[in-house]
Amino acid sequence: VNIKGKIDKILSQYNVDGFFLDEVDWSTNPELYRKIYEYVKSINKNLIVAVNAGYSTTSNTMKYSDIDVMIENDYDSIENWEEDYRDYINKYPEYKNAII
Repeated sequence: VNIKGKIDKILSQYNVDGFFLDEVDWSTNPELYRKIYEYVKSINKNLIVAVNAGYSTTSNTMKYSDIDVMIENDYDSIENWEEDYRDYINKYPEYKNAII
């Protein structure tokens, strides 16, 4: 898959302010997501790269994304999850974290 070509095509056809990468699996191919992030930023540093791993976040997701979806679940799950990860969340600026 030519990811750079797809990114270029999207940017040439649509007026977007960033990219949302869903189901990002940092454990299988962290280099791929690093390259995507760096490529997008090389085009325009103001483009946003948001990622959703679909599970607990890692330092990689924070390093190679502008916004990291930390959890997607119902309110009760989020409330309990936040208690478990409060210290981790507080290590990063508020704008880096998203909960949906």
